Amino acid sequence: MQKETSLRVTNEIYKPLWNPQTRIILVTGGRGSGKSDAVSLCACDEITSFEDWVTLYTRWTLTSAEISIIPEFRDKIDILGKRDKVKVSGNIVRSLETGSTIIFSGIKAASGTQTARLKSIKGLNKLIIEEAEEFQDEKEFNTLDDSLRATGVPNTIVIVMNPQDVDHWIWKRWFAKSHRMEIIDGVQIPISIHPDITHIHTTYLDNKENLPDTYLELIANLKIANFDAYAHRYLGKWQERKEGVIYPKWIEGEFDL
Repeated sequence: MQKETSLRVTNEIYKPLWNPQTRIILVTGGRGSGKSDAVSLCACDEITSFEDWVTLYTRWTLTSAEISIIPEFRDKIDILGKRDKVKVSGNIVRSLETGSTIIFSGIKAASGTQTARLKSIKGLNKLIIEEAEEFQDEKEFNTLDDSLRATGVPNTIVIVMNPQDVDHWIWKRWFAKSHRMEIIDGVQIPISIHPDITHIHTTYLDNKENLPDTYLELIANLKIANFDAYAHRYLGKWQERKEGVIYPKWIEGEFDL
């Protein structure tokens, strides 16, 4: 029997994850913002509450889910008090009460990408893309997006990323012509207002109570030593150009020599 989730939102900012109003939810932010924890907690809450949900949790590279990812999801299951209601088998977490599952798989394989195989997962209705800054191919995303068409359940995509540079397709698609500016710790941060997505942006400032003093001290030191790096890493500011270019503020055009 399908029921409501327990809505275990630890921060009101993340509430839209539990009550999506658009097909796509984009979750951006700096390091230490708690965005991955919120997304995984929501995913666990959903599969233990709703019947017939099939969630694909993916990254561009994800080679050892049993070591790196599934232990984090076990923690979330414990928070929900559902450890004895969930079975973990290899790269699959399955709710014994609802039959809903989370499947963990990377996009990149030794032989290339495995998007074609992933898009054929039967009943797939939710896609979570972590570390989407590594997801450079918009066509691969479109292929997975097109595969979410299950009936009788909501079809939702959650994209999680640390903003990188404005050459990334996510910026071009949902920010370039559709954003407002929000000032966070003195820095202007773009917030997407594109009608196709719900944008959630958080920083470590929203999650300080869950961070150790040593980590906060590291952030404070960087803020003094290199404010631009602080703004990018911890406030989630998009960079104008990729790191490492010789002329970071180059512009295109014709010039007289």
